Amino acid sequence: MFKNNISDFPENVRLKINCALECYYAGDSEGAFSELELIANKGNPEVYVFIAAFLEKGTDKIIQNYAKARHYYEMSLNEVGSVEAYLGLARIHLNGLGVEVNYCKAFEYYSSLMKENDDPLAHLNIGKMAENGMCMEIDCELAKEHFNIAWDNGYVIGLTYLGMLEQKQGHFFKGVYNRIKAGLIAFKIALNDSSDPRLRTGL
Repeated sequence: MFKNNISDFPENVRLKINCALECYYAGDSEGAFSELELIANKGNPEVYVFIAAFLEKGTDKIIQNYAKARHYYEMSLNEVGSVEAYLGLARIHLNGLGVEVNYCKAFEYYSSLMKENDDPLAHLNIGKMAENGMCMEIDCELAKEHFNIAWDNGYVIGLTYLGMLEQKQGHFFKGVYNRIKAGLIAFKIALNDSSDPRLRTGL
């Protein structure tokens, strides 16, 4: 659930967030959430994105609430400019989580993130939108361009998506080769660290 890079946060906030996340990974999601709310109420907007993630996904103790998740993602975006806030808001609009599906709104968030950060996940998702004609005409060459950028940045799923698209276009062996190569690389990465961000998928 928690992929946000906290290394750039103020040290005192980082330590408190780490403490809350330790509670979460120990199975106390309710305690973790309460601690994050306490940190936020003391004027630390860095934690908004974590609160949003809890509310978006829900746990056995935390009720899923898309409206509140969107609210915290928006605050995180406005006050901190969090990468995960861009991705969360795009995901909410793309999948219609508590709102009507709005591909163009999702595209706006991915495009902004791409321009601000050249983020590989933004490239992956814009590639999938181009491939499937979401908020644009189907454009397989544009999709390949974005998948390649993600792959060039080490995101293995970019190569997987390239392989799938090659197969869709009738280039069977090229597609299979790319997918097998991606699978082997992903396996090696996962052996070292299954939470490595390079293993993240799009949409």
